[in-house]
Amino acid sequence: MAINYCKNTNMKISNIFVLCLAVFFSGTACFQGQEKNVLQLGSSDLSQWHSLFANGLSEDASWGAYKLSYENTDTLFARSTRYAKTYAFPKGKQGRFLGKSSFACLFQNNVLQITDLETGTSVEASGISDYQPVKGGSLLFAEFLQGSTKTLFVLSLEGKVLWSLKDVTDYALNDNLDGIAYCVQEGPAYKVKLASFGNEIKSITIAESTIPINVFSWQPAGRSIAFAPVTTDQKGKRTNTAAFFYDLSRKKLYPLDRDSAEMPEGMELAPIFLHDFRVADDGERLFLSLRGIAKRQLSQEPGLQIWNSSDKESYPVNQIRAGEGEFLFSVWHPAKKTLDLIGTKMSEEVILAGNQSVALVYDFHQYLPTMSHHPDRDIYIRNLATGKKSLFLERFSGFDEMLSVSPGGKFIAYFKDGDWWQYSIGSGKRVRASRKEEGSVELEGFDRPSAPLPAGAPLWSTADADLLYYDQYDIWKYTASNGRRTRLTKGKETGMVFRFYNADGHPTVHFQKEAMLDLSKPVVLQGRTADHRRTGFFLLQEKKLDTLVYKEAKITGFAFSKDRKSYRYMEQRSDLPPRLVVGNAAKSEEQVLISSNVQQDRYDFGKTKLLHYTNKTGKPMSGILYYPHHYDPAKKYPMVVYVYERQSHRLHDYMNPSLANETGFNPSLLSSEGYFVFRPDIYYETGSVGQSAVDCVVAGTEKAISNASIDRKKIGLMGASFGGYETNFIISQTDLFSVAIAGSSMNDFISGYFSLNNNDKLFDSWRYTTHQPRMDSSPFENWDGYLKNSPLRFAPDIKTPLLLWVGSDDIQVSPMQTMELFSAMRILGKECTLLLYEGEDHALREKANQRNLTLKVMEWFGHYLKGMEKPTWALPFKL
Repeated sequence: MAINYCKNTNMKISNIFVLCLAVFFSGTACFQGQEKNVLQLGSSDLSQWHSLFANGLSEDASWGAYKLSYENTDTLFARSTRYAKTYAFPKGKQGRFLGKSSFACLFQNNVLQITDLETGTSVEASGISDYQPVKGGSLLFAEFLQGSTKTLFVLSLEGKVLWSLKDVTDYALNDNLDGIAYCVQEGPAYKVKLASFGNEIKSITIAESTIPINVFSWQPAGRSIAFAPVTTDQKGKRTNTAAFFYDLSRKKLYPLDRDSAEMPEGMELAPIFLHDFRVADDGERLFLSLRGIAKRQLSQEPGLQIWNSSDKESYPVNQIRAGEGEFLFSVWHPAKKTLDLIGTKMSEEVILAGNQSVALVYDFHQYLPTMSHHPDRDIYIRNLATGKKSLFLERFSGFDEMLSVSPGGKFIAYFKDGDWWQYSIGSGKRVRASRKEEGSVELEGFDRPSAPLPAGAPLWSTADADLLYYDQYDIWKYTASNGRRTRLTKGKETGMVFRFYNADGHPTVHFQKEAMLDLSKPVVLQGRTADHRRTGFFLLQEKKLDTLVYKEAKITGFAFSKDRKSYRYMEQRSDLPPRLVVGNAAKSEEQVLISSNVQQDRYDFGKTKLLHYTNKTGKPMSGILYYPHHYDPAKKYPMVVYVYERQSHRLHDYMNPSLANETGFNPSLLSSEGYFVFRPDIYYETGSVGQSAVDCVVAGTEKAISNASIDRKKIGLMGASFGGYETNFIISQTDLFSVAIAGSSMNDFISGYFSLNNNDKLFDSWRYTTHQPRMDSSPFENWDGYLKNSPLRFAPDIKTPLLLWVGSDDIQVSPMQTMELFSAMRILGKECTLLLYEGEDHALREKANQRNLTLKVMEWFGHYLKGMEKPTWALPFKL
């Protein structure tokens, strides 16, 4: 079968092409009647596997789009849901439906192609690197990025260029997508212009500058706009000397620079970024950051660093802050010619509340140094009109999930003492909104020694009428006007967990507004059983919950068509490759639009089973057992146990058999090579994470052995990061495992506690006390406890052949942690091989290194669990 793609041709393909897609790439004949389960998966077969991504539905769902991604190429497809018609767009990207039957996408040669899917005709526009529908979808806005400037276009849906402009330094579409602000070079000057999209596109000039303007911020309703000229040097350092505010109704421009009368003495504009430069919702103010003109010098002696134990933060962090200067968040009111500081010192963080009339302010240095990554804070409320500041919460948790600002600016919700509390900004009244005695609102299974986290971030209904929060199963509504709590779902009775779907807010540093839901309209919920065995989507409307899709599978990516008469979702199981399903909401009819990796039917993939068991304390837990391909219960098989905290929620995750794996672990690949694979959950006791891992993993492994034909003398253990730590500790306490592989692991809790992390430039003490190691104390309080949880302490007891690997540039866990254990194994004469991947980080990023590690994993296990010859790379060096 041969298919030729040309630049100007849309290729229609039949269902046979999709069914035999893998064969097209492998060059093997394929027949629909071919006998199943007859082939053994080999390394040469791996290139057949691909990933499926849902792309969208046309307005009436008569067409669906998706992408198939192979290791070296991607292809977009548009397929009819009514008859056998499919289009392929090799290496196409950004596919979008335009109306009912047109489909647009970009190609690598900067060509935008628009295809009429009903007729098969297409048009092209060249020199385009990005595009999006504007003006309600009636036009297309496009750009071509070349160097530091852009060329802009407005096109009809038929691809006709209606407007174009070159030499644009930057631009911003308004929120309604019917207008644009941009800066264009005209001679020696840079002009800022506004234009509206219509039958005729005309522009007006609102400002001129000698420096390119390249930061814009529209007021949400489009009544005003702010912009600034920003320059960036070769090292990426940004500077700017002015900001501008333009009022469209008054047609007036307001400038701001260091010499402006409203600029506070000793202050200048800080380097502007979009996250701190925004027009207020009322369209009358601009929020932006200032900084002190005089920058603090950390050290005056070249080549010398001076570290002070009294500093709140580490020297590297102080060095960064000193170089930037003192950033202070402020609000500028151009018409009133006032510029007021909201934050009064560099260590003060600001969160604008709701309608931006007040701000939450706290000093993140206040309780430093601390053993928490999220230090406590005293939170104050500052009235932006009066400047008055009052204490709101004292010594409150630094976790962002604990605080929520209502979109309308009426309330602040905060999580304290196991409940959600609601504070009225207007009246100052506080009420306990949730009742933990009715159902715990804490995150289920959170076992780290820090303040309990809530089960999820809260949301708000329209006009801030209701606070919406989660318990461990259900969704609740607290109505401020009458103080009533209403449970919107009934998950507790059936063991179901319900959550709002795609309803999260999109907060930035200073502008943290949560999502607002209109409960008078149907709202999509995501639901699952507590053990993740069944998942699905539901529609909540008028206190009634209707099932959209609910299966013993992993269901994701749900979306309605524009007319909401149809929907699509992705479905997968560990033994079922992802497939895209389209349904009709009214008729309860569904069809599989595309099944990925249909070639899997030609191989005998093993099944997956969820095992339930208890540890020594009687704690119920679960683990996933993957069966080997071509499983024969009359034979004994080796098994690989993969460890990393809890994993049972991955029950239905499908994984392509591939050599490209960041940690060398691939259950599908191992299963194809005749291994059982087991992934147990681990529950931890504070101060005893090592023994907790031993207890849970051994209990789970014994359960797996009792459930299937597993050779208990041929069991391997592997993990990476914290799973690497668990692997090393477990083999120091038990001889159950014949061989082990550990990557990027911590091995000495004491040296680790006192180390500086190269990722966040913070001392790692917080990590060992309140994060995964869960020690809840310092070594000075519990020196023996730190030793008892360190694999290095028990290196003499390790009898298991061990393969270690680490990236030389690991910034999350120091490579020296791996080197220390390797050195101990070497001194003790233990069997250990270390793979040090030069230039790699915590997980391997380079495909070549991923394949290298995966192959070495297979060879290491092959030798110790299957009796294969020991690989030459694992043999000692001889002259």
